[in-house]
Amino acid sequence: MSEFDLNISNLVAYSADDAYDNYSINNSVYVYLKNDNSFIEKANCNCHVVDNSAQKALRLFTIDISNLVLKLYAEFSTSVKKVVSRSY
Repeated sequence: MSEFDLNISNLVAYSADDAYDNYSINNSVYVYLKNDNSFIEKANCNCHVVDNSAQKALRLFTIDISNLVLKLYAEFSTSVKKVVSRSY
């Protein structure tokens, strides 16, 4: 990375196909990146990148996210019905 003056300190994921030179155990692009930045996650699909990032971020919350989502759904699913029923 230093040869090309690339800063990978903010890199969170490496996405590539499953070719041997991308993800082999000892000598691969992923291993070299992981040596420079231990926070990099292996991601074979962009959807997995989003999912893995969200899971790790949600671990920092001290509230029950599932309960929050259910309460928000309950509130907004009935509030629309209230507004519609009030219209003349």
